[in-house]
Amino acid sequence: MARSLLIAMTALISLALQPAHAAENFLSEARSYSAGMYGSAARHWLELAERGHGPAQYNVGRMIYYGQGLRKDPIEALKWFLLASDNGIDQGRVAARTVGDRLPRHQCIEAARRARALSARLSR
Repeated sequence: MARSLLIAMTALISLALQPAHAAENFLSEARSYSAGMYGSAARHWLELAERGHGPAQYNVGRMIYYGQGLRKDPIEALKWFLLASDNGIDQGRVAARTVGDRLPRHQCIEAARRARALSARLSR
């Protein structure tokens, strides 16, 4: 009983600390990005974005859209903007609308399909 309580408490503490760690990583990479170290920022933000971190999803979308540290790809950028928007990031919503207005319909559909697939993996 005491052992399972200790494991449960450790798990809760770990979960409580995870957002702080994600926020710390996010801010650290913001400094890298500002210094023009796009590769470092892209690697770390992509890792956070793939775990569902909304602000990182938006930043990854921007970096992909402009080709900063990641290959330029408007469909993939739209995917990340859609995910950020779904996570309540207003800039993601605005960017998704802006980029979506510039892409042909079939590319918007592909971006939405990719976003749904990643979202489904994250929710498991």
